Amino acid sequence: MLLLTALLLLPEMLPIPAGEQKVRDAATGFQVTVHTGAYLLGRTEVTQQQYEAVMGANPSYYKGANRPVENVTWQQAIQFANRLSLAAKLPPCYNEASGTRHPNCTGYRLPTNAEWQLAQGAPDNAAFRNTGYQDTQALLTAEKPGTREVKQSPPNQYGLHDMAGNVWEWCEDWFSPDPQLDAIRDPQGPLTGIAKVIRGGSFLTGGTQWNKGLLNSLEPQKHSPFTGLRLARTLYPAQLPKTPAPEYPPPPTNNPPKPTATNWQQILGTPNLPKKAPTPTLIRKFTDPTFTADLIDLNTEPNYPTRILITYPLRKPAGRLPVVIVPYYDVDTPTGADLGGRRYTAGGTRAFARLAAQRGMIAVSVKWYGEADGEGYDEAVYNLAKRHPNVTPLGKWIFDSQRVIDYLLTRLDVDPTKIGMIGHSLGGKMALYAAAFDERIKATVSSEPGLSLKFSNYADFWYLGKAIDKLPPTADQHDLIAYTSPRPFLLIAGESADGDKSIPYLSPNKNASFINHRTGHSPTEESVQKAMEWLERHLR
Repeated sequence: MLLLTALLLLPEMLPIPAGEQKVRDAATGFQVTVHTGAYLLGRTEVTQQQYEAVMGANPSYYKGANRPVENVTWQQAIQFANRLSLAAKLPPCYNEASGTRHPNCTGYRLPTNAEWQLAQGAPDNAAFRNTGYQDTQALLTAEKPGTREVKQSPPNQYGLHDMAGNVWEWCEDWFSPDPQLDAIRDPQGPLTGIAKVIRGGSFLTGGTQWNKGLLNSLEPQKHSPFTGLRLARTLYPAQLPKTPAPEYPPPPTNNPPKPTATNWQQILGTPNLPKKAPTPTLIRKFTDPTFTADLIDLNTEPNYPTRILITYPLRKPAGRLPVVIVPYYDVDTPTGADLGGRRYTAGGTRAFARLAAQRGMIAVSVKWYGEADGEGYDEAVYNLAKRHPNVTPLGKWIFDSQRVIDYLLTRLDVDPTKIGMIGHSLGGKMALYAAAFDERIKATVSSEPGLSLKFSNYADFWYLGKAIDKLPPTADQHDLIAYTSPRPFLLIAGESADGDKSIPYLSPNKNASFINHRTGHSPTEESVQKAMEWLERHLR
């Protein structure tokens, strides 16, 4: 009988179109555009009669059949959503033991913080409020009647009532005082936390600066006469933009250098080692509020493994995903987290692996052998020369990168047709050389590598060393750009190692693109965002 009554009292759901919002990500400092797919949201907060029809009890303090239910914990809220889904013959959304939502569920659930905020409308408009007093003393002495029946406030632009006031509303996300962005499409917030997000304010919530945005938190095991819930349902997830982002082709040049017939591989050298997928050894697992990762040593060479960090989207879907490889000094900087590496650099403009994971791709940070195979560059290069005479450090890197890809192709979560690479400075050089000699890398971004041998320190012993003297006078790295053709290649320049002077060196690849932020060696937030959009478009 309860379920029959519940079906008669199903909440009225209104469509909220797909939209986007600007969010300042705490980990990277980037202002990110967050995309939310289309969904349904309750016209009103769940009423006491709706809740009692499903759960068989009414815990509310301020009784009234058409008043919002309150005094419910977050756990009770998701139990209610699951039971209502079953009554309506819809798949339940939540694993109640863990509190996690099943992927792609179509049943009733709590809205995410991003969804709630998108539907909020104008929270500071007094006409939409059933909220408290500005004056604290008046609040303490006032006789407030408590909650009121739903639909008593004017609807907002989406037709939703009481998005400001009446009761706070549980959201799905764990609360973080600084936005922790797990995804740029349909984010669900951090994986763990202490308290859950609540939105909207209660009938006591005043319009002070402390209540700006009507955002707060409450521990999920707690209940209060000021907190209830509103239900949501997914219509369709956020999509990639239908209109592709613009390319950034370099302007034409009248005097492009001609590729030479130089035997680069012979000059670079390659270790006399098996060319096969290396055996992985798991070193450690990492869990961040917005990503999970495995630190792995690949047995590319006995006693000299290649260290990688595989960073997964926080809520990784099943199936094969695109992969972005990020070579650098360490695996920390690309992940945007201090994981104990020697040369961790804070700041989001080099956190390519984290940005890739936010876009739903697997990221593989690769530690440069110069930070792994010895106490310093000197010792690492000496060790390499003793083991593999006539192999340059860049030749060693090419070998290592190919073994990393060999390993990735053994994994069932990797799409072998969608492998990209992005790197900055040292990592930019590594990306250029790896892509030149491995057609499995389908799209490459290189930031400030020095596209000509004259533009950077390639003669240093940890890159080419004396092998650079073996190159013919006409040879230069436009040869490597020719090897990447016709695969797309993007150069980020800052008028430091690279700039407008680099344009002729891109000419052998007609699918080359070019961004010049003109602010120096470090990439800008805007250039990195454009590069990640470019990379994702070519890998999706």
